[in-house]
Amino acid sequence: MNESTLAEAIQKPEIHRRLLGKYRGAYALGVTSAPDDEGAALLLRIEGAVPKEIPKQIAVDGEQVPVKVVGGFKAPKTL
Repeated sequence: MNESTLAEAIQKPEIHRRLLGKYRGAYALGVTSAPDDEGAALLLRIEGAVPKEIPKQIAVDGEQVPVKVVGGFKAPKTL
């Protein structure tokens, strides 16, 4: 899957729900290059440590997409 197609697909709330499961902290979801440089991957930044429940890949529009998870995200403060 290419980056622009994946960027459109992650606007769907069901993708967020499947990816996050029971996680309820702050997060940011974006698109990056896949680790093997074959297409695109999801980049998920979350608060604190990375929960084991976050999948390493997820089906998006019938295609398996890798998920790169990075902990330590801090939500922007409201001005």
